[in-house]
Amino acid sequence: MSEAEKAALMLVSRLLEYPDKAWFSSLAGICGEASLLLEPAGYETVSAFCGKVMAQSEQVAREDYVRTFDHDPAGSLYLSWHRYGNDRSQGKAMAALNALYRAAGFEPMKGSLPDYLPRMLEFMAVCDDWAVETMLDGFGPEFEKLSRHLSEQKSPYAPLAAVALAPLKRDYPHLFKARNKPDPTIRPMAHPQAEEALFGQYGCRH
Repeated sequence: MSEAEKAALMLVSRLLEYPDKAWFSSLAGICGEASLLLEPAGYETVSAFCGKVMAQSEQVAREDYVRTFDHDPAGSLYLSWHRYGNDRSQGKAMAALNALYRAAGFEPMKGSLPDYLPRMLEFMAVCDDWAVETMLDGFGPEFEKLSRHLSEQKSPYAPLAAVALAPLKRDYPHLFKARNKPDPTIRPMAHPQAEEALFGQYGCRH
């Protein structure tokens, strides 16, 4: 990914957070960063989204967010749910994600679960290629499924998801293939090396 594409992942991760007062206060800054860091197409997407949200009341924006991501299971931002549902394998996937974060030297925001899409995008924006590939090996198809659902629902969040997804699919197309049913994967996520060997050898720019 280019630096502009990595910046797009980071900005989208922030825009997919719940629109509380701090989030609204950050919108102007996000648009400013987008104008400096993103390619024209990415900037236009971010700018259009920010403009639409700022034209609404905060309450309307919150209601739309909850309706999109909380009330509709198909729109959940927690990607392990899309892959495992309530199966006990979901717990193993969460543990694998935490191990991946630790191995890459990444410290996600306290209080957020490791399969929360904004944290995953933040992670992939700052980490080395091996870590991005490992993440997508576990949840690439689920991210694409969510992006497709948002598009079908004509959600204002759909263009943001598409901007983040595009460079990942371009660089790692083999990690977005549909999974076999039943899924033969033994581990929730492939891991290229033992965690002990990775820690300290690789690191996120975070």
